[in-house]
This record gives sequence, structure tokens and C-alpha cells, in this order.
Amino acid sequence: MNLFKVLVFNIIVVFLYACSGSAQLENTNINLTEQKADVLLFDSVFDALEILPLENDVKCLIKSPKRVLYYDGKYFILEIANNPRVMIFNNDGS
Repeated sequence: MNLFKVLVFNIIVVFLYACSGSAQLENTNINLTEQKADVLLFDSVFDALEILPLENDVKCLIKSPKRVLYYDGKYFILEIANNPRVMIFNNDGS
């Protein structure tokens, strides 16, 4: 029981000592001015815009393209709709 009283007394002393100090708070100003983001123009990213008409056969219709890659003169289009597939088109759209 004596050990318990000493332990409680030490805990109370620690709490009182920790709460007795008054800390000075410093005011800090934070600048919250809105900065406009740089505008990214189409011309700064791409050299040209080309529209390539693709085949319009029923089996070549694209519903939900997931990714389009251009490699070695061919367009690879990943279709993820009802029938997941990869379609390949030449530069002339066939």
C-alpha cells in the first residue's frame, strides 16, 4: 500500500509540474493568396492534330477505348466494352 501511495504522489507531481509552465505562443502569418496555375496549351504539347477515319464495319466499332498506342506505323486500340479486344489499324484507317 505504501508503494501505491508513492506512485500516485509521483504521478500527481509530474502532472502538476507539466501543467504549471506557461508557454508563450508566437503568432505566425500564413499567406493564403491564390496563385493561378500555368495554362497548358494544346500547341505546347502536340505538333499537329490529325483526324484519321477508321473502318466503319460493325466489327470495328469502338465503344469504350481504354488505351490507344501508336507503334511502327500502326494504331493499337484496347477495347474494354462487352468483348475485350485489341484492334490494330494502319495509317490509312484500315
